This record gives sequence, structure tokens and C-alpha cells, in this order.
Amino acid sequence: MKNLGGAIIAIFTVTFIMTFVYDISTAEYGDLPQFITVLLASASNLVITGNGTIIPDSVILYLPVWLVAGIVMGPLSNPGWNTVRSTLWYGTILSILDTASILVIDPLFWNLPTRNLQLVIIFASGLLFAQMGLISAIPMAALVQKMRTASEAPIPERIVSTCTCGAVYKSRPMICAACGKPLEENIPQGSQ
Repeated sequence: MKNLGGAIIAIFTVTFIMTFVYDISTAEYGDLPQFITVLLASASNLVITGNGTIIPDSVILYLPVWLVAGIVMGPLSNPGWNTVRSTLWYGTILSILDTASILVIDPLFWNLPTRNLQLVIIFASGLLFAQMGLISAIPMAALVQKMRTASEAPIPERIVSTCTCGAVYKSRPMICAACGKPLEENIPQGSQ
């Protein structure tokens, strides 16, 4: 669930960046609410397919956006395949938003004979371009994981608990089995 949540947060972050940094056109969406038009337009620009071909200049232009998306998704996933799953969710959501964008602009898209090929190209490019976010997501996930493990208390090598009656335990019991006294406050607990 963290993967999907990270992808959704990355989508909103990227939409915010696309709104204020890049000049995206929302005129063709008609009278949809502004937030939805910006969301659809940014997804359409990030999937980067023009008539079934990938536009190389757009890849370079939007690389910083993909890296920011990776920075957002990285801390919300564990390093490794979990991070890849986050980027796959991200690419899938972008592809769905791009398809919705096409349907809003051209409702007759579903009647085109090349519709299935175009959908395959949209989803393939969305999933492939989302993997560019791994460049920054994997280091962020590893950094956050390292910070989490550094803040945890170390596991003691040996646990020894003793009661006032002389009973010794290799654990931290609440009650002494020998005399029945509560031990949680009276035990000198330490690791050796």
C-alpha cells in the first residue's frame, strides 16, 4: 500500500512542478476544473509519445521531473524491488491519466482502428519512463532505510535478569518463578 501511496504523492508533486516550472497548455480540455486539466496535461506531457514515437528532446526536458518523482517515492518504499513497484504504480497511473486526457480531447479515440496499438504504446512508454525515477528513488530509499536502522537500539548480546531471592533468568520475566515476586521493577537488567 505504501507503493501506491508514494506513487499518488509523486503524481501530485509532479503536477505541482509541471504547473509552475513548465508551460503546459490546458486550453484543449474545455471547461473541466483547473486541477483536473493540469493533472491530465502534466500526465500527457510526461508520457511523451507523439504519434507513436518517443520525442528525445522531451526526455531530456522532463528528466528533472522524473528525478523529483523518484525523490518523493524513495522514502516511502524499501530499497530493492519495493522501489521498482512504486515506479511501476507511478507509470501505470500516469498512463491512465494520459489515456483519460486523450479521451477528453478526442472522444472518438475508442473508435479508431489503431486504438489498441496506441494504448500499448502509451502504457509501455509510461512504464518505461517511470523507471527513470529509479535513478533518484533507489538512493533515497537506501538512505532512509539506513537512517531507520541507525536509530534503532542495538540488540543485546545477552540478557540476564536476577531476582532478590537469587534466581537468575536469561530473559526478562515479569514474575520470579522461584519466589513469585514481581520482577519488572526490581530486576537489575543489563547486557554483558
